[in-house]
Amino acid sequence: MMAKDAGVNDGFNRALAAARRELEDIGLDIVEAATRYLDKHGVNVDGDLRNSITSEVKRELGLLTLEAGTNVRHAIFVHEGTRPHWPPEAPIRRWVRKKFNLKGKPKEIDRVTFFVRQKISQQGTKARPFLAVALRLYRNVIAKRIGDAIRAELR
Repeated sequence: MMAKDAGVNDGFNRALAAARRELEDIGLDIVEAATRYLDKHGVNVDGDLRNSITSEVKRELGLLTLEAGTNVRHAIFVHEGTRPHWPPEAPIRRWVRKKFNLKGKPKEIDRVTFFVRQKISQQGTKARPFLAVALRLYRNVIAKRIGDAIRAELR
């Protein structure tokens, strides 16, 4: 009986390891798709958002979960967009300086910053759902990829 239990445990552990490896690969694919989306839509001015997107596989209570996301403060505003509002000046100024390469031109930076803030106050910002789009690309194949990886491991 002990040998049978050991074989079952070994098979379970191998299947779990295969599922974890495949989830890690899927996470990397999702990160890549999200960064491609940002690049395609010209969202990535200085790279901080792009470079902050990560994925991680966790095991909690015997379940594997894949988390993909970012930790930069402005990610939610990019992802969800905003209603019309007057945004804070400092982050817009930084964005203007980098987006339009206006280093060393304070009056021009002031002028463009004002107009960008004014436009946001009237129109808000358009949503750029980089993570949602990336997840949609893989949502329908995740179970198949994990199943295939487990079957290949247990052959």
